[in-house]
Amino acid sequence: MSNTLATLNGTLIARRILTTLLEEFPLLRLITADFSPETALYNQAIKVQLPSAFASATDYHVDNGYVARDVEQTEVTLTINKHKHVTYGFNDQERSSTDVLLIERWARNGAHALGKAMMDDLMALVTVSNFPNETILSGTPNRGDIIAAGTALNGRNVPGIGRFAVLNSTAYGALCEDTTLVANAGSPAETVRSGQLTDVHGFRALEYAQLTAGSEFRAGFAGVPEALLIATRVPVLPEDKARGGGSVEIVTEPNTNLSIQVRSWYDYALGKEFRTFTIMYGVAVGQAACLERLVTQANE
Repeated sequence: MSNTLATLNGTLIARRILTTLLEEFPLLRLITADFSPETALYNQAIKVQLPSAFASATDYHVDNGYVARDVEQTEVTLTINKHKHVTYGFNDQERSSTDVLLIERWARNGAHALGKAMMDDLMALVTVSNFPNETILSGTPNRGDIIAAGTALNGRNVPGIGRFAVLNSTAYGALCEDTTLVANAGSPAETVRSGQLTDVHGFRALEYAQLTAGSEFRAGFAGVPEALLIATRVPVLPEDKARGGGSVEIVTEPNTNLSIQVRSWYDYALGKEFRTFTIMYGVAVGQAACLERLVTQANE
């Protein structure tokens, strides 16, 4: 089957993929992330530092002034054991015209494929064994359930800054119908137009349709950046990047350092050009106390 493609600029598509990926999957900006354009070996260990919160502030001492105290960090090791890519090819006839709209089309599709892979691996970490704390949702999820999750986090002295709540489509849709959030004079009405919630009781509310309940009754989870960790790298460059008429480059999103590698090559026998967008990454559990699972019933 032939492709309905036109001549595309690999670097431009890669940049748009990165921008679109972060827009479609905003959780990647909200958790603890070590994004980098550096290369890495598959199964290489990456160390991520998590700062520990100060239990309390210290009084100024009239004689000794500002007395410093040691800070503690929790070191978590991530393994770069995921290697994902989006690859496609198109022949000389298919490259006969140029249509800039195809750049947008490939950016959306490529971003979704790569972002979903990272999100699914992060979601797989949110289990009873990794995060034992849970809030049981009411029959129809509402603002009160988010408040209850926040209260539970407060009880464990989890900071209120940077909180997020990730919900499956059923729970998110129920919140969108909660009139205390979307149909009173004190709340903006943007949800009705965009389908996206604003902050709910101090939490950035996010929907992830692929978050499924499985055997653990998961409707979602609430937490702060230290709960989940992700580190990204790109594959080691070939020794001879020009061999075979191909090229390899790394494209980086400047605000986050999230990077993907772009590989382009041409098969003269087939008369076909190929392009790959690839990324390597690892995910890990951070601090278990910093995440509250939202479930439809208690796990037995």
